Amino acid sequence: MNRLPILVSGDGTEKLLGVPKLTAGTEGQEAEAVFGLLNQWRLVDKVQAMSLDTTAGNTGRLNGACTLLDTR
Repeated sequence: MNRLPILVSGDGTEKLLGVPKLTAGTEGQEAEAVFGLLNQWRLVDKVQAMSLDTTAGNTGRLNGACTLLDTR
């Protein structure tokens, strides 16, 4: 079982939104976890940039987690 810490920053502060469990570290699961927490905290429309510190998050111009989030 993997965990994915999800943080946001802005206005000189950082906030840990959560550390959801992932059954596998796939790009789809990472994207769902990030989107779920952004939605829960009502931040979906406020995102200006993303950076994921995992291979699944950053690889694949068609299937990377950042790409999947961008298409939502």
